[in-house]
Amino acid sequence: MISLKFRFEPPFNEITKGTNQIINFENELTIKELLEFFKEHFGEKFYELLWDKKKRDEFSSFLSIIINGRSY
Repeated sequence: MISLKFRFEPPFNEITKGTNQIINFENELTIKELLEFFKEHFGEKFYELLWDKKKRDEFSSFLSIIINGRSY
């Protein structure tokens, strides 16, 4: 099992209705699988915020991924 701690800030927390969540997954997952989870769990509006509206296939500047203290 893997536990991921999320800190949702604007505009994401407006959709999640909270700022901090710990979500447990049975198995390790890829970033693609994590993004699909967000779409299923939080909906299309949340998913659309992940992507840059002007640049195809690029993450939005709203998104910051920090793993073990390193930002991606």
